[in-house]
Amino acid sequence: MIALTTAIVDSGIQNVSEELDRAGLGLFQMGAAWGSSTQRLDATWAANAFLDKMISLYPDRAWVTAPIGEVCQAVQVSDSTDRYQAQAADAQVIVNTVWPYVKGPKGVPRCSGCCRTGG
Repeated sequence: MIALTTAIVDSGIQNVSEELDRAGLGLFQMGAAWGSSTQRLDATWAANAFLDKMISLYPDRAWVTAPIGEVCQAVQVSDSTDRYQAQAADAQVIVNTVWPYVKGPKGVPRCSGCCRTGG
C-alpha cells in the first residue's frame, strides 16, 4: 500500500516515459540516481527498488507502524510531503478491491501485513 500511495501522488499511477520538470521516470518518478531509464520504466524493477529502499530505511518492519506519508516521503525525498498521507485512503481502497484477486507464485504464501491489509 505504501508503494501504491507513492505512485498515486508521483505519477497518478501512470508509467510516465518522458522526463519532465524533475527528470523523473516511471510510476515513482524516479530520477537518474535510481537506475537507467529502462529500469525506471520497468514497473516491477521500480517497485522492487522502492521497496528495497523502504526496507533499508525502516529495518525490522518498522515501516508497518510508521505513518504512510512519512514512509513515502523518506523513500522519495520529494517536495510532496503532505500529499502522500492524503492519498493513503485511496490506496487502501484500491488494495482492498484488488487483494481478493491476487495470487502469488505457487507455494508462496500471500503477504500477511506488508500491505497493511492483513491478507
